[in-house]
Amino acid sequence: MKYYVIVKLNIIILCKVLCKFAKNYIVLSLFGVYMIKPDMIIRTNRRSMSLTVSKDGQVIIRAPKSLPLDRIFQFLNEKEGWVNKHLTRIKKEENNNIDIRNHQSYLILGKKYKPKAMAGIKKIEIYNNEIIYPSNWDDLTLYNKMKKYYLNLASEILPKRLEYFADLMQIDYSDVVIKGFKAKWGSCDNKGIITINYKTVMLPHRVIDYILIHELSHRIEFNHSPAFYKVIECIMDDWKKQRKQLHNYNYLLSV
Repeated sequence: MKYYVIVKLNIIILCKVLCKFAKNYIVLSLFGVYMIKPDMIIRTNRRSMSLTVSKDGQVIIRAPKSLPLDRIFQFLNEKEGWVNKHLTRIKKEENNNIDIRNHQSYLILGKKYKPKAMAGIKKIEIYNNEIIYPSNWDDLTLYNKMKKYYLNLASEILPKRLEYFADLMQIDYSDVVIKGFKAKWGSCDNKGIITINYKTVMLPHRVIDYILIHELSHRIEFNHSPAFYKVIECIMDDWKKQRKQLHNYNYLLSV
């Protein structure tokens, strides 16, 4: 019995050491070998555990402060299928959109354009399926100029489109702000200020409309309850399809 206790304590200590200092190793436990490792364990005063996979593929567990480490890895092991499903989807999205991520192509209103350097011009010009830019620009200059192009395009078309839907829905708002976000497409605060991510203009028209209608609907229902989505459905009957489409473009937020 004494020998069993010593072995048990040694394994628990090994689990703690591996988790803290060697997260790339397979984690051993009293219940077996766990093949999935968390990238981060966040301990708080919560009562239950939660598991998330971030947009960049990080596996994050939130757990109570006093919960044994072995219980945490057991919980993660039980969710192996769910984790692998999300990691596979993220990897597929990365591979499918590698040209956009590497700025070898750019999206404008849902259409893909290839950049092409050309002598004799001084600014960005859109022609057929190409973005024509001055040949003396390097990659960083082109990226910064495209960001400015997106901001200008967003400032030109999004406020007008937002006003159109506001009139249609008979909703008022105090102001619209166009800016960059790294984790969301838009927001609406309790003062009626609607903020839209300038990258929205990379998306197809119908998906843009969903974002605008979504934020305007918060002026009626300041939540995400069934009543909130009923408001959206009154204006856009295929909103579920557009929301699903939007999820496919979430990788753009980190581009």
